[in-house]
Amino acid sequence: MARGRKTSLSIRLTPAQRPTLLAWQRSTTIAAGHARRGRIILLMADGVPISDIAATVGISRRFVYKWVQRFLEKGLVGLTDKPGPTAASTSKFTVRDVAEIITLWPRQERLSNSWKINGRICPHCMGFLATLY
Repeated sequence: MARGRKTSLSIRLTPAQRPTLLAWQRSTTIAAGHARRGRIILLMADGVPISDIAATVGISRRFVYKWVQRFLEKGLVGLTDKPGPTAASTSKFTVRDVAEIITLWPRQERLSNSWKINGRICPHCMGFLATLY
């Protein structure tokens, strides 16, 4: 018998969803997080309490609720990762900053790779750099 409090959340899997989620559990190529989310949904559909699911899967109850809610809203598609921040949104330099730095450096040094940081150029500045050469 299951221990813990009963939750108002309940999941009824369609005949196509259960085999898909079970296949995720056996897959060796699927991302571990994706398989973990599938296991959460399978356990929830089997009536296992949230606390037991959290302990079994190794995450907090809050995240069990999160993935169950996403599944209820969007189905299997809701279990995929949302896209993270892009390189453009995580850049530390603005176009104006890079323009000022580049104009202060001698042209010969700008033509070499010595001004790149880890071999990469700020994505915001690619268009500006093209105008300098």
